[in-house]
Amino acid sequence: MILIDYERCDSCGECVRGCPAKVLEFLESSVVVANPQDCLVCCYCVEVCPKEAIKVEGC
Repeated sequence: MILIDYERCDSCGECVRGCPAKVLEFLESSVVVANPQDCLVCCYCVEVCPKEAIKVEGC
């Protein structure tokens, strides 16, 4: 499960650009979990988020 803390997220897009499975996408001006079933639990998004706004179960 991927959780985004929208109070911390500034929609910089680092997670969207680097996700190897294309799980995260922009919807209007926000980052959303578009394809959670495709998550590889690689934790890339957690590691690159400068605001520590993303949590992934298993990371």
